[in-house]
Amino acid sequence: MPALFVSHGSPMIVLDESPARAFLESLGPDLPRPTAILVITAHFEATEPTLTTAAKPAMIYDFGGFPEPLYRMTYPAPGGPDLAAKASSSPCSRTATRAGTSHSVRRLPRCAVKASSSSAPAR
Repeated sequence: MPALFVSHGSPMIVLDESPARAFLESLGPDLPRPTAILVITAHFEATEPTLTTAAKPAMIYDFGGFPEPLYRMTYPAPGGPDLAAKASSSPCSRTATRAGTSHSVRRLPRCAVKASSSSAPAR
């Protein structure tokens, strides 16, 4: 399974037609369908890298000034507690069951790694 870094850009990508949206829509059929996604996000921080473990994470709308339809969009993808358990042997040994998931995560079971606010290179 390939590992990808995919920046979703502006939240408006889900409402507006754009070359970036067309690229992301065309990317999926060329890749094997994953069973889960580990999202590394800077949309929220913790004092140390932390894995989300919620079975049904809430959506995080951490943006402002956009059209109202964007704030009504939901993506009821399940959380990935099993994925978090597997990943917990990594440097991200801390977990957060009540943490939500970034608005960039769509359909597949997912587990987010919260970025560390520590400036230490090991983090």
